[in-house]
Amino acid sequence: HDYRQAVSLIEPLHEEMRTRDSVDAHLKTHILNFLSGMYADIGKLEDANDLRDQNLELTARLEGRQSLNYGINLTNSVGLMFHIGDFDEACRRADEAIAIYNQIFDEPTGVLSITYGVLAVSQLYAGEFEQSLETLDKSVRLWAESWDLDPDEWQVPDVYRGMFLAKMNRWDEAATLLETNRELFSQTHHGMIFTSPESLLASAMCELGRSADGMALLDGMDPAATDNPVLVAQYHEAHARCLLQNGHPDKALPAIRKSLVAMDYPGRFMELAERKVLKAEIFAALDMPVQSGRELERAARLFHEAGVADHPLMAHIQSTVENLGLELLSHQP
Repeated sequence: HDYRQAVSLIEPLHEEMRTRDSVDAHLKTHILNFLSGMYADIGKLEDANDLRDQNLELTARLEGRQSLNYGINLTNSVGLMFHIGDFDEACRRADEAIAIYNQIFDEPTGVLSITYGVLAVSQLYAGEFEQSLETLDKSVRLWAESWDLDPDEWQVPDVYRGMFLAKMNRWDEAATLLETNRELFSQTHHGMIFTSPESLLASAMCELGRSADGMALLDGMDPAATDNPVLVAQYHEAHARCLLQNGHPDKALPAIRKSLVAMDYPGRFMELAERKVLKAEIFAALDMPVQSGRELERAARLFHEAGVADHPLMAHIQSTVENLGLELLSHQP
């Protein structure tokens, strides 16, 4: 997706809107909604947040805080809140949107399902792994009901679950679900999951010793085809994993550096930490134990600074320390 080109087309409209009082107020809400989403997709989180707040305020004045459009704006802001790192606000906005939809609709709807979906993602990155899977299950059940689908016959949810499991480093389960349903990747809703199933499947394959399969999958992808920093970072992470597993740590090092440079959203500290753990493993393979230990300490620091020292993936850092034969982490919260 060429998000930057889309931004360049809509920004002049936004600027004109700001300087002219005659612009229709409802048109303003559409422009604010679109541009906020595009800014979020290219990593301009603060600008996206400013416009989203303006849109919420304008929509509240025009239609009220119990209106459908206000609820949709709340839903659209949940992912932004978790990317910024404000998990409490992300959950609060999701809960408020859900309450609005339940007041308006008697039957399950797509917007209700998507709201539970982005709530599940927020819970995932906050480290509430089991709760996130439960919320995800609720989301996909509601989506199936809203479209009169049989949940037992509809396989798209397995793609979502596979992506969640990959983020938990449950590689075997993730690979099974993602590979079995690979032809359904195009049917997933990017705005809900904020991730790339192809990159995660490649990572899972390589973590399970199938580096040739993982590399083949990556060879069919072009990181330059998207402006989304999350997707670019995930591609380079997968590439680094596969290169390391294939016995090329010298080539894996520049790949993981590209991943870390591409995206550093505060709320995705879990991914950043995992990439630093991978970088530590690469340094270890290059016989650079000092640099390896330093990356592991930096990974742990991300969890401490986020106030989640008990995050489930902290155990992965500690096991890596032990597997690499390094000293215990010196960093204290």
